[in-house]
Amino acid sequence: MNDMSLRSQFLVLMLAGACLAESGPIAQPARSKAELKTIILHTRHFGAHGMGYNDRSLFQLSHKITPADIPNLIFLLDEKGDILKDDVDIRVGARFALASQCDATIQPL
Repeated sequence: MNDMSLRSQFLVLMLAGACLAESGPIAQPARSKAELKTIILHTRHFGAHGMGYNDRSLFQLSHKITPADIPNLIFLLDEKGDILKDDVDIRVGARFALASQCDATIQPL
């Protein structure tokens, strides 16, 4: 069974679509999956529970990731590789990276 349920995948796709619709024309080309993995892994920070992602990661990703990268980020959410810690970190980091692209679509309450 997939790590993400079908409902979760649908919600991610809807969120990504909303982000793309809000962002307007894409000016930069998409980065490769390997480039995105490197960016994602370099935004981890040491916290109370070890290495992971936090608000600082979200800020850094918002400056390094563009809307053009969203299709490859969605691919990374469900990529299956070796059972390594980095694979889990990449999937979690890809979720953070997608969230970092939705600033314009989330209105403050």
